Amino acid sequence: MAMNDAPLKRSLSRNATREVWSERILLAGLFLEITLLLAFSKNAPWYETVSLVFANILVFAGCADEAIWGGATKADAEELQRLSEERVSAANERAAKADLARAELETKLLPRELNQEQWDFIQTLKEKFEIISIAYETDGETRWFAGEIRDAFFAAGIAVAMYARAADVHSFGTFIFDPKGFDGGRARTAEPLIEIFRKADLIGSLAVITELPTDIVRSREGMRPEMCAPLDAPMIIVGGRFVLPPRHIERAQKAAKAAMTAMEKLMSGPFGR
Repeated sequence: MAMNDAPLKRSLSRNATREVWSERILLAGLFLEITLLLAFSKNAPWYETVSLVFANILVFAGCADEAIWGGATKADAEELQRLSEERVSAANERAAKADLARAELETKLLPRELNQEQWDFIQTLKEKFEIISIAYETDGETRWFAGEIRDAFFAAGIAVAMYARAADVHSFGTFIFDPKGFDGGRARTAEPLIEIFRKADLIGSLAVITELPTDIVRSREGMRPEMCAPLDAPMIIVGGRFVLPPRHIERAQKAAKAAMTAMEKLMSGPFGR
């Protein structure tokens, strides 16, 4: 079974320590050999003694040089290893960030759809609405999303009137039309519809309006009466979206969410009672 990094590093450190001690023992042995050679070679010719001593000194110097520069080489190798590990760690971090960014981009490229919490919430609205209207822009993704919202209301037993917007209308986000306006800071009848879109991190704005856009009014006029909802029915107006919203729109979204949160806190406090 392959060893992981920690045992390998410990084994490498132990072996390096043993190698250092082996070099020291070898140098000590050579030094001892030179000493004994000088002590016990009195009867040998002088040139033999000098030759042997010189040879041992060369071996001693070579071993000492190897020990000194070998240690320096090991230190350099350890530093290179450390730098390599840092680079690998940085590369892994960049790769993880790239994977996250790619996953976020893929999510933004997917068609919008209701999540399970939104779908379940719509099923609880039967007692609040008999009929609602849904207007949608004519691009494929927006039509598909509007159709899914319609299906959720149909499943809840709520009638839905559908209106296609003019082909030259291009908005961003979702609008909720409340024909009865506001009660303080809250929509009078459409508040449950607003809640649907608070239950998802949608790409786009969410706003309440009290007047129908003129192209929707004209669309109603061109339809059979039985296909239209009453004028006092609330309406979900599904706009388009930017796949990658510009930064100023992202900042506007955050500011809008903060303002909505502050408004809700205010309305739930003594001033909203």
